[in-house]
Amino acid sequence: AYFCTLLTRHEVQGILQVVPFENSGMGRELVYFDVKLANNLVVTFATSHLESPVGPTIDGKKEIYTKQRRRQLELSLETLSNRRHVMFGGDMNWVDPTAKEENDGWMKLSPSWKDCWIEAHGQNYLQTNPGYTYDGVNNPMLGHRYRSRLDRILFKSEGSRLQLKTIDIIGTQPIPRLTYTKTYASGFQKQVPVLPSDHFGLFAVFKVAMI
Repeated sequence: AYFCTLLTRHEVQGILQVVPFENSGMGRELVYFDVKLANNLVVTFATSHLESPVGPTIDGKKEIYTKQRRRQLELSLETLSNRRHVMFGGDMNWVDPTAKEENDGWMKLSPSWKDCWIEAHGQNYLQTNPGYTYDGVNNPMLGHRYRSRLDRILFKSEGSRLQLKTIDIIGTQPIPRLTYTKTYASGFQKQVPVLPSDHFGLFAVFKVAMI
């Protein structure tokens, strides 16, 4: 089993909140808490791992679970909608229409919500820096060449108190002197390097604006 959690070195207001998704067959949930930052600014930090595509199954079919994922995102944003300053990030398994296979469509956000990667790199990010966090070309742990921007950080902030400065992809380098034996579907085995994850991470830096 696996789960989502949040870590902070700042003062937490209240307790960790966990909201299970009723439509999940994988035990997925929204996790969030409030943190007091500089100038007594309270920010809600939230994370989730939205429903994963599965397959191909034993009968050769692949389950995309687009409807479940869309609804889970919708429920998460609804739950967080009454909070003034929010950062919501995680493995959202969101496949944009740029993929040749089935996809989730473009992520629909209200004007108050921003996608950090698009904010930093502009609407033409696909041509300049597509932000692949699931990258079979550059992550040898995957064993294929599929690439997608599955991981996202979304944020909203009344009065623009939270201002995005930078966002970068991290966890792209192998752990020194550590390998493992990867077995492919064909039975072929190969020693490959170990990275922190089969996904790359996102590291966003924000500025808290004075009022």
